[in-house]
Amino acid sequence: MPNCPSTSEQQWLCRARSLLMMIGIGSACVTARATETIAHRGESADAPENTLAAFRLAWERKVPAIELDVHLTRDDRLIVIHDADTKRTTGESLTIKDSTLAELRKLDAGRWKDECWAGEKLPTLEEALATIPDRGRCFIELKVGPEAVPALVKCVRDSGKRPEQLAVIAFNAKTIAEAKRRLPEIDAFGLSKFKQDKATGAWSPTVEELIAQAKSINADGLNLLHQGPLDRESVRRIHSAGLKLFVWTIDDLEIARRFADMGVDGITTNRGQFLNQRLARHDSVTSAPAASKTAADDSLRCWSAGVRVQRVSTTPGRHTIHSYYVCNPESPDGRRVLYYASMQANGHIGEICVLDRETGRETVLARNVHVEDAHRAACQQWVSGGRRVAYHEVRSNRWRVVVADAETGKPLVTIDDRQLGFGQPDGDMLPIYGCH
Repeated sequence: MPNCPSTSEQQWLCRARSLLMMIGIGSACVTARATETIAHRGESADAPENTLAAFRLAWERKVPAIELDVHLTRDDRLIVIHDADTKRTTGESLTIKDSTLAELRKLDAGRWKDECWAGEKLPTLEEALATIPDRGRCFIELKVGPEAVPALVKCVRDSGKRPEQLAVIAFNAKTIAEAKRRLPEIDAFGLSKFKQDKATGAWSPTVEELIAQAKSINADGLNLLHQGPLDRESVRRIHSAGLKLFVWTIDDLEIARRFADMGVDGITTNRGQFLNQRLARHDSVTSAPAASKTAADDSLRCWSAGVRVQRVSTTPGRHTIHSYYVCNPESPDGRRVLYYASMQANGHIGEICVLDRETGRETVLARNVHVEDAHRAACQQWVSGGRRVAYHEVRSNRWRVVVADAETGKPLVTIDDRQLGFGQPDGDMLPIYGCH
């Protein structure tokens, strides 16, 4: 048996070990949630939207899923197009519901994007589904009502695709309910977006209302516009209700990473390859070596006793730096943990975050914080008994010290051309010094 510290030393070390493992440094069990990347109307940033060319380009680029839109023609065929008429993407104006498939197939749906795409036709849903590779997935948005479901059922049955390769989405709740009734094996997600009252700032619908509606129509989850009130707690509530959550349409990498870190199940984007290559994706689970040992032969038992494991981030590749030298990441009241998080390998750009230990909710106090190196990070630390946090960063090639409100992140004091030393979390004094 190896020598263990004295009782008092052991208590201190176990408390330190508990804190380190809770905030993500230890070797305890960590589960990563993969975030599905969905190519919006195919790889539509580079190819004409909702064409076979756009879908094939997405598959060639190894994007795991595509999304497409369908309307019902006059002769009850599902044709892939977003708008209710053809003007925007073909240059000729035909209303889908009043036109036959043969009439619509005469149009050129590629030339508007670039001459190199000339000759692309408006595809049928059958043709689009035939492009799906063995591990691919297609989200089918029904742009019309329940009257399109019989044609959808036929396409799905004839496609030969496995249920997990397909999903149905729609804004119309009756359409989702009917699709789920006729195709219970296929995932169905209700689409929605948020509106904000300019006078009160309140958002509608609320997350609770969306959950209730999804449950009432037997939907498997929600597919929501990312611009709105969604945060980590919203995602937790949706998942706790047994629902999946997808968001649309995000082309900005930092925004995509933020939603991936919240734990959303998928992100729809016009830049499928771009986001898919940059969002870390794996479902590995690693367990602490001590978990398989008995107390008698566990050489780490004096470190691991009483450890409570809690993840900081669900995004693989997002690393966190919690303390440097004498800065304690734990707030004076023991309820919160302060840390710097980055998706960059060198850690030079990241976020100042606070984790509530009881709820697990993360609050980002500052974004796009430029720092010296991953080792030192932003020298983030508690001040004024936990009411404020302090950190330093580089802005416009100049160092500055920032003291911010610990709840809102609002900067209260900024001091240019200075860097931060190491103070006491209970006090109001901070050591600062000239840049080096």
